[in-house]
Amino acid sequence: AQRTVNVQDTISPVISVTGSDPATLQVGGTYSDAGASCTDNHDDSPSLSTDATAIDATTTGTYSVTYTCVDSSGNTATAQRTVNVQVATASTPQTNTGENTALTVPDRPQNLQATSTNTTVTLTWDDPDDSAITGYKILSRVYASGNSFVALSENTGSADTTYTAASLDPDTTYIFRVIAINTHGESASSGPAKTTTGSADHPPNRPQNLQAVSTNTTVTLTWDDPDDSTITGYKILSRVAAPGTSLSVLVENTGSAGATYTAAGLDPATTYIFRVIAINEHGKSLSSDFVKITTPGSLPLQPQNLQAVSTNATITLTWDDPDDSTITGYKILSRVAVSGTSLSVLVENTGSADATYTAAGLDPNTTYIFRIIAINEQGESDKSRPVRISTAS
Repeated sequence: AQRTVNVQDTISPVISVTGSDPATLQVGGTYSDAGASCTDNHDDSPSLSTDATAIDATTTGTYSVTYTCVDSSGNTATAQRTVNVQVATASTPQTNTGENTALTVPDRPQNLQATSTNTTVTLTWDDPDDSAITGYKILSRVYASGNSFVALSENTGSADTTYTAASLDPDTTYIFRVIAINTHGESASSGPAKTTTGSADHPPNRPQNLQAVSTNTTVTLTWDDPDDSTITGYKILSRVAAPGTSLSVLVENTGSAGATYTAAGLDPATTYIFRVIAINEHGKSLSSDFVKITTPGSLPLQPQNLQAVSTNATITLTWDDPDDSTITGYKILSRVAVSGTSLSVLVENTGSADATYTAAGLDPNTTYIFRIIAINEQGESDKSRPVRISTAS
């Protein structure tokens, strides 16, 4: 005996109306419909028809455009767009692409193209040379039965003819459409662009836009966030920018997907070169472009242990040798130890790294206070502690 089993498709298609709903048309204009799309859970090519015969563009009123979609199993769906025919005023929005003599929406974008990585798709289309365009609506859907277009971006807010969709799934086929926007409404949608994102089973893309900022002993690196959830860390390479040096591994793996790293314990006044490599479980990317940066030198440390000996007309100052080859001289400050006096510059710069100085031509039997400041190419140190001494009678 046999039983006959009939497998039937009883699910109706889904219609998505493209563009403005309701649409507005000025009296006397020519209506050009923005169209609709139809998807079905079983049939990849359902039949879609449009009936706009009810619209009378010569008479104000509210009209309907009817869309009918039928799949191969005979399931039918209908949808409507409302069209308001109005007398044009300065503020009347025009949301139809017809050949009106006054306010018009943009022409539909042309030549939509798509390129992809494993998680991004970059769309480009022809520049329409239309200064009235204020942005674009980006529509997308996964290429699978039953999926309909959704707005990835309601309005890019820019007249640029490119857009990058990020955080997409690897190994997935997407379909995109683009709609131009101006102050009067939206264009018909562009033709579709179909692309498949790359496989997740490959090494990451090379890091982009490597930048660096420094202190005298650290360099902080940053680079563009690649929006790649497979990245598990970064290898950091560095070298001193001197003949004969080569890149070495500063960090084998940062262990973080954060697009930043700070190299510490570096030498002041030294030029370094850095590169970065992204890592995931499938391998390593190509290295980034290099970035070159010089750490600033350090200010000198405060002079220590200032001492003084005197005659009746001179005072000789000495202090600890700081063992700092960057020091180029010292500033000498002094004042008479009398209430109301303040330190003044006795010598702006000794021009010597010697840790001694003799002040001459002083008054006998007078008490003086001295402080000194170390100087290098980066600037001046803090003042030393004061020393107080009197000249002989």
